[in-house]
Amino acid sequence: LHPTILGAKWSSWAETITAARLEGREELAQVIGVSANNSLAPGTMAAYTSMRNRFADFTSSFTSVNSNMGKYRNLFIAQLIHLRQVKSIPVAVAALNFFYGRLSEGDAELQKLLIDSAKRDSPPVIHRRKATEEDIDAVVQWALREDTNAAVTEACIVLLSFLAFLRISETANVRRNHLEDKGNGTWWLRIPRSKTDQRGMGTVIAFKVQETCGILWNRFVEQITKLPKSCFIFATTSGSRPTTDNLRKRINNVLKKAGLAHRDLTSHSFRGGAATVALRKGISQEEIKRKQRTMHRTEKWKGTQGEPCIITVSPTMHLRLTLLRFNTIMDA
Repeated sequence: LHPTILGAKWSSWAETITAARLEGREELAQVIGVSANNSLAPGTMAAYTSMRNRFADFTSSFTSVNSNMGKYRNLFIAQLIHLRQVKSIPVAVAALNFFYGRLSEGDAELQKLLIDSAKRDSPPVIHRRKATEEDIDAVVQWALREDTNAAVTEACIVLLSFLAFLRISETANVRRNHLEDKGNGTWWLRIPRSKTDQRGMGTVIAFKVQETCGILWNRFVEQITKLPKSCFIFATTSGSRPTTDNLRKRINNVLKKAGLAHRDLTSHSFRGGAATVALRKGISQEEIKRKQRTMHRTEKWKGTQGEPCIITVSPTMHLRLTLLRFNTIMDA
């Protein structure tokens, strides 16, 4: 660790390692040593380290930082507020607490004052816009007009997310062998594990596409038929699994080219939009919850299959979304 971040916690950390080694207990010193990195998830550690680097850059032009660390930490929070980066404050506070320890009473009270003030001055929350059938149709029509493999693939990111109520992380993980053609425009999509599937049981979503959506989807299927079965259908140019950030950028690019930039849609708009359309068509909220896989059963079933929940999203687009639950075997 850099000497400037040796607060009370890290001083104790270093002293404990030294004590273990003086007693000839190197194995204990190693346990203490790796705790600095293993105490946090890799992503959290990366975010904290990035914020610490920002703080170091901010304080590089000041003098006496080490003797007045609390004051400069609050100046850094003030800088974030000045830059209208209020959403970064929680990460900044947590990161600086991790590396430098908690603030003393006076500095802690000032920090709370700054945070409370920033919250009051923050603009009102703008809730996500939900995609409509017209938005999906605009994306489909754009791709068919472009008539390129790239446009077809990018538009199908949006189309599949809408049809199958997919989270962006689920869309990113779809492989070719997760799709199964059941004939007559009906497809099954296997999701090995969703965000809320703590038991890893998996889910199968059935969807049906017809008319212009079917034309686009069939074009896309022709393209991916040439790919290996284990290939990600929305892979990057290098063939690797797309990150969620990569998909968001691609979705935003599609929306812009389809003339939908003004709609302020996000990757979650398509999942939520499909649910809203279903509600407006008279589908019960409980069925939609089942479809969205937000309700999970904890018991196991022996050799039985749950009744399918069939949701007709639109009579004009002829979309049928079906939830099928995997069979599981009861514990002995």
